[in-house]
Amino acid sequence: MDPRSLPGAGSGARLWAIVVEGDRGRIYLAPNAEHEIMERCPVFKPKSASDSMIEVGLSHDVIALDVRVVGGLQKYFSYNLPASKVQEHRDVYLSMESALREVCAEAGASLALLDRALFQLGGMSALEFMFGSVFMGGSA
Repeated sequence: MDPRSLPGAGSGARLWAIVVEGDRGRIYLAPNAEHEIMERCPVFKPKSASDSMIEVGLSHDVIALDVRVVGGLQKYFSYNLPASKVQEHRDVYLSMESALREVCAEAGASLALLDRALFQLGGMSALEFMFGSVFMGGSA
């Protein structure tokens, strides 16, 4: 829903909070640049907004939850939702992004760094990674 369409909102209306409801109740998240982009350009969904923001350097605090990221979670952590379901349901997307943000913060890395690393290393086997980056001095 466009907040400008609410009675009395006017053209200066802004997004103030995102409400995510789960098993343990509701949480209120402050909107970030990703949400602003999606509000201004409804064609963008969280994945495409995140991809664009990372690509142009607008944010390092987002991740594009696509097949390679969700597939990795399925393969190594028994995550049971396909990427298409994560991308279709904004609350699921934001929840997963938030959980990954916490993991990255503990490791001292940004979500964008995780996103780009998974993109660059996604098709490599462990041997290809080792030969390409360790033994050959190249970057993965």
